[in-house]
Amino acid sequence: MQKSTARPENNPLVELSSRSELVELAGYGEEKLSSVVVTGTVVCEACLDKEIGVYAYPVSSAMVAVSCKNGRGKMKKNNCVHEKTNEYGDFMIDLPSHLHAIPSLHKACVVKVFGLPKDSPCKKLPIGAKRIKLLSNRNNIRTYTVGGIRLQQTSKLSRSCLKVQNGGHDAAW
Repeated sequence: MQKSTARPENNPLVELSSRSELVELAGYGEEKLSSVVVTGTVVCEACLDKEIGVYAYPVSSAMVAVSCKNGRGKMKKNNCVHEKTNEYGDFMIDLPSHLHAIPSLHKACVVKVFGLPKDSPCKKLPIGAKRIKLLSNRNNIRTYTVGGIRLQQTSKLSRSCLKVQNGGHDAAW
């Protein structure tokens, strides 16, 4: 087998192309071709007075994670992305590109709150996770949402009041 003696500088393709054109030609684009974003809001429900009812306020600095199963149904550490909620309790998690191609992303990915700030009156974390739902698919941006994740204050007054408001049932989600 004979080695090629052609040098890159003698290749007309290299001479007439910019670096970005060569990268794209080779199939290694540096620009993101698409984005997948998961959004939602974390709120704490408190009931300070049975007469007034339930009051919900945003939980800032809560740790939220999106976890996705791979094709074999297993959760992997590199398939998990986390973010903190902002001052309004909102989060927006931009999924890394290796998760974009998971089939049925809405079935494979869930969102879970796994950390609350120490000063939060809502101390009890929900046991389950919420499935994501496709909200929009425009301009190479797919946006999924979980809507609101409702946590409940853990005081005795608040728990009994919330049960009355929810028809006798606890409803942490």
